[in-house]
Amino acid sequence: MSRKRRQEAAEDEIVSGANSVKRQRKYTDEDAKLASIYENLADEAEETRKKAAKDLLLTLSPSQNPSTDVIKKALTRLIRGLCSGRKAARPGFFIALTEALRLLFGPESEAIPGLGLSVDGIVDEVNAKTQADASVDGPERRNHLLGQITGYTAIEVIERLASNDMFKTPEGLAIWLTSQSLFPAIDLPSDVWHQKDPLCIKERVTLAKVMRENAREKTAKVDDKTLSNKKTDTTGTPQPQMHFAWEVILSHLYRRADSKAEALDFSKFWTEVVDNNLFSASASNERKSWGFQVFSRVIAAGPPEILPLIFSPNLMRCLINQRKDPKGYLHPAAKAPLNQMITRVKGNPELATVFVKALLTDHGSINFDQVTRSKTVETALSMASPTALTEIITFLGRLIFRCDLIEQPAEIRRRTLADMLVSLVRSQVAERDSASLDMWLLPLLKLFVKVTYLVPSSAEDTEDTAVPPVSDASRAMFQSRLSSCLTYLLISKLDENMSYPYFIVQRIHKQSKKSALQPVFQAEKAVRKTIKEAHTTLDEIVAKEKQYRSKNQPKVSMLRAFKLLFSLTILQVYNQDPEAVSILDELETCYTATFASPTTEATTFDLLLEVLLGFAAKSSALFRKLVEQVFTAFAADLSAQSLESLIEVLDQRENLAGQQALFEQEAGQAEDPDAEDVEDTSDVEIVNGTLQKASNEDGDADTNVPSSDDSSGDDDDDDDAENDSTDDGDQRDEELDMKLAELLKTAANGAGSDSSDGDADMDDEEMMALEPHLTKIFEERKKLPNKKKEGRDAKETVINFKNRVLGLLAIYVKQQHANPLALHLILPLLRLVRTSTSKQLADKSAGLLKQYFDACAKHKRLPALDTADNGAWELLASAHEEALKGTSKLHALACSRSHLFLTKVLTALDEESFERAEDVYDRSFQTWRRDAKARVHESFFTEWLSRIAARKSR
Repeated sequence: MSRKRRQEAAEDEIVSGANSVKRQRKYTDEDAKLASIYENLADEAEETRKKAAKDLLLTLSPSQNPSTDVIKKALTRLIRGLCSGRKAARPGFFIALTEALRLLFGPESEAIPGLGLSVDGIVDEVNAKTQADASVDGPERRNHLLGQITGYTAIEVIERLASNDMFKTPEGLAIWLTSQSLFPAIDLPSDVWHQKDPLCIKERVTLAKVMRENAREKTAKVDDKTLSNKKTDTTGTPQPQMHFAWEVILSHLYRRADSKAEALDFSKFWTEVVDNNLFSASASNERKSWGFQVFSRVIAAGPPEILPLIFSPNLMRCLINQRKDPKGYLHPAAKAPLNQMITRVKGNPELATVFVKALLTDHGSINFDQVTRSKTVETALSMASPTALTEIITFLGRLIFRCDLIEQPAEIRRRTLADMLVSLVRSQVAERDSASLDMWLLPLLKLFVKVTYLVPSSAEDTEDTAVPPVSDASRAMFQSRLSSCLTYLLISKLDENMSYPYFIVQRIHKQSKKSALQPVFQAEKAVRKTIKEAHTTLDEIVAKEKQYRSKNQPKVSMLRAFKLLFSLTILQVYNQDPEAVSILDELETCYTATFASPTTEATTFDLLLEVLLGFAAKSSALFRKLVEQVFTAFAADLSAQSLESLIEVLDQRENLAGQQALFEQEAGQAEDPDAEDVEDTSDVEIVNGTLQKASNEDGDADTNVPSSDDSSGDDDDDDDAENDSTDDGDQRDEELDMKLAELLKTAANGAGSDSSDGDADMDDEEMMALEPHLTKIFEERKKLPNKKKEGRDAKETVINFKNRVLGLLAIYVKQQHANPLALHLILPLLRLVRTSTSKQLADKSAGLLKQYFDACAKHKRLPALDTADNGAWELLASAHEEALKGTSKLHALACSRSHLFLTKVLTALDEESFERAEDVYDRSFQTWRRDAKARVHESFFTEWLSRIAARKSR
């Protein structure tokens, strides 16, 4: 080998000439590039070899106009490389040679003028260049022979396969299909496959048996007789990876599946060869592993037309079962197809429809994500394009209306689908802008309106008829999910014009006028009149908003706030909230006063604030966002009276009496927690039709954690409530004992009438006769109010309500930090820090004070006070007194910050005001110096002394 290479190298260096002069060959940049490519073809890294083969093909491409000499030298070099035993040269050069032959002689190749090469010529060239000299040693001769075997063209391989009956093996099948693809004119044996097509329908059974070859079987002749013989040789080794022949078969099927008929043929192939073959009940784990790999390959590269066909019954059953059990043998293998779906959707968002439909219906499951412990459907929905989302929403709508086709209860199915729609909105509004929002969101809102608020007017089975009918519980669930969708839209701030709540109520109003549908909500004539007037006012607001927006007038934000208020209140009417109708009347008054009578505009917000506080008392996150949106628009119009209404909420006690005072219960009830009127005390929760048990849905922290370090004011009240509850419980126990004793005494007297012994035991019949009476007594006891539980619920309700109010005040101080009215918040917030039984609420109050002071410092604007006595001095004195009442560090820190802030405000006045402040602080210093707690105010006095020095120096 070495002698031959030296001879060829010498021949390359000789240039024919008249004198046959030997001289040094000149290497060009192109030669250096080819040398690098050949070197990389032998690299041990597969990716490097593939890249080198790709670069060589680009060099030989007809589009680059390569010379015939370059092509011939490249082919010669590739054939020689097959004989090399260096690194991974043989597989690298084999891949490059195969692709080069396909490029030059394949069915789509372009003729290169002057090349003068044919397939037979290439065969002869392989034989000539891979012959070993007689003088070479054993290892080198072996390399030559291996190179010769590797270099056989498709014609030689076909002949050898035919002579050894090797066609009906996975390898033979792959070579057969590849030869047909590369060399369409090739003459293949006609007695192997029907019409020389292994993929035809008549060869389907044989094909399935060939591809089902056991991982431990040796590659051997597989004719019809051996295919049916179950006793096979198993001396081979396991093959965890699927056979490469699958890639060849799938690529041929992809090219054929360009019509409906061919797609149907692919479906039959998949069912027989993959589903019934690799995923049958008797299939081994290795075969199922191959099946998951084949499934993943099709998901990754299959044409969109065939993707819906691969979710076959046995495959889906196996996929779901393997993903259910984390300890299953194929649990990780079953995860690969799911990951591949997400990758495919990420690259092509339009395909989300295909995967979502396949996973949720037919052989999948509505709860696919839950049963497979994955987020495949949820992630696919978040990545779907607007067009795909529109199709998916229509598809989910059909599933909601037709729940009679599966055994799963309709309510559970509809709840799952509704949650899926909410998840879709949550993920999409977080990822997308408002440009493409209407395309898919409007159909989704229409679906919610149709299933929640409308019913068919006739009993005929139409597309608007839900089967089975939507129950009241499901309708309430859909109302809740719709509220969640609107909440996400408000949080995302994509709906700046508040158009989607308006769209919903308009949709209900218009659809209810059609003969095919009628509203679920039925009301009296007076209520219908109020709703009609509200719709008229809402349409007027929308028209006026467009007019104001086009002229850039300042009241656009107020109109949007009223638009949102009217829309959601009308929606509450349709949700059958009994208080919503009266709220509409109040909103009508507020709107008329704001935009019809400018003289009353200053006091309008007082009435509007009462409406907002009613919404704030609800536990819904949607109404919390509603209140914040509207309050933001009207914060500048907050009057002293409105501010006092908010402060009154903060000053209420966090117990049952405080709840009753907040929600306008009778004063006698609030002062008499021991009242025994069960019906009155049990109605505490229904005040104004809106009060419910508070929840943390709006993001508030846990309010049940007491703060012994931050509270002291309500401890006695809580102890009293605890004692009252204990006394009440003892009284109920005594009443129960009396009833039981009376019942048993009656039974005992009845038994003693027939016996001289008055203490005789009751028999079984007498005991059975007592059972209904005992059951009734214990049921009555359960109905009695539990004062202790009511106290806990009332405390939680008040704390959550205060949290909502603090949220509104945070908006106010952010916008109106320079307003002198904001100073009146300091003392109530300090009291709340001291008296609250909730650590979270105390922290939030102290944080709000800090936010207020920081806003003034950031914008370098303090509340503008005049020299007149406007209550600022009383506030200063009260703040000093408040500082002496607290025992916690948080309260002391809040007081110190408040004193420093008031120092900045008051000392910014004239000289007389400064001297007055100096006297106040001197007296306070003498008082605090004798108090052990005065150390926490040291920073305040240091700041005050520095200000005195600075003022005197000026």
